[in-house]
Amino acid sequence: MKDVRIFSLGASQELAKKISQKLKIKLSPLVVNNFSDGEQLIQLGENCRNAHVFLIQSTGQPDSNFTRLALAIDAARRAS
Repeated sequence: MKDVRIFSLGASQELAKKISQKLKIKLSPLVVNNFSDGEQLIQLGENCRNAHVFLIQSTGQPDSNFTRLALAIDAARRAS
């Protein structure tokens, strides 16, 4: 599985670790910047072009989890 990237967005860190261990793939780095006005910036720390990207994130409370997932999806789409 050389063309697979797994990113943990924070809310489900343990689940992401278990998935990556089971698949024998390291978690890809991710940078999340939270600004004072509540905005977030998500940067994928690895090249995702022509790769299968999996974003691991709970969409339960708080609502910022869903927002972070949506921003990460946008970042992944723009990267490939």
